[in-house]
Amino acid sequence: MTVQKLKVRIFSRDAKENYNWLLNVLKSAMFESLVGNAVGTYITNNFRSFTDDLTQCTFAILYHTKKRGRLNITDVTDSLYDEELRDLEDHLGKNVIVLLDDLDDSSDGNMRRILQEQPLIKECAETLILISELEKQAANLTGSDPKMSPAPTSQTMQDAYDSIKTKIKRIWSVMDEAAGVGPVPRPRKVSSSGSDTQSEGYKSSRTTKSGYGQQGLDLDDVRSSSAYSSERSNRPLINTRLDQRDGIPAIGEETRIPFPEDDDQMPDKKQKTPSRRQSFSWCKNISDKMVFFIIGGVVGLLLIILIIILCVTL
Repeated sequence: MTVQKLKVRIFSRDAKENYNWLLNVLKSAMFESLVGNAVGTYITNNFRSFTDDLTQCTFAILYHTKKRGRLNITDVTDSLYDEELRDLEDHLGKNVIVLLDDLDDSSDGNMRRILQEQPLIKECAETLILISELEKQAANLTGSDPKMSPAPTSQTMQDAYDSIKTKIKRIWSVMDEAAGVGPVPRPRKVSSSGSDTQSEGYKSSRTTKSGYGQQGLDLDDVRSSSAYSSERSNRPLINTRLDQRDGIPAIGEETRIPFPEDDDQMPDKKQKTPSRRQSFSWCKNISDKMVFFIIGGVVGLLLIILIIILCVTL
């Protein structure tokens, strides 16, 4: 398979200084055969600018640091990336990673908890990566010129070093699968009506996003504007859903299959096989005739006996 080097963009509302270490990792020798270029993109209020940047990449990492406060990525109050994550998935399919940085707890248990509370991450991204401050310190990925060291900065940090090394290998593995393949659509469940519109609960979770961004931009003003809403709602989908292509029924649609109790409704079987009621009606007719003959025979026999007795006595 011919490897097509990836055009990687890190999308975030955080300053580039926070993820310089990630850019340096992607530009290291480990990723040289997979990554053609890696750049950072700040998510502004301009949706058209975001779309233009999106079309320039073949792989995306959605980055968020807990230094900003909460891990409000999707599905929660004041979530920051509901719309953007869906747009990334629409265009890139499986070629999307969500990376949460500067956590106190970067364990798999915490990752499962986040995915449970914010399920849109699992729906739209191929994997979720959690990185702690301790892990970055162990790998020398802090400071103004972060470059991963070949060994832990301290023997006491061996476990933290092994952990971040494993997570970087996980990123490499996802990119290795994506290289040369192109955007791979992810199957997504649709509502019973067949539409891909967002639920009211999902809409209400995006109502407030103010206070984030290195430029101090107020996201509420633009998100609530009619121009922005019209532009987003009228845009064409970049990708066609996997479950809506080639006539394949969308996930969630039911195909009616006759059950055994429906056999008497099938025309061919109705003509060939008599109903149970018809069969028993024939038996019922036979039983009525037999009773009539038996009663008649008994009455006749009694009359003959009576006549004989009268003749003898007289």
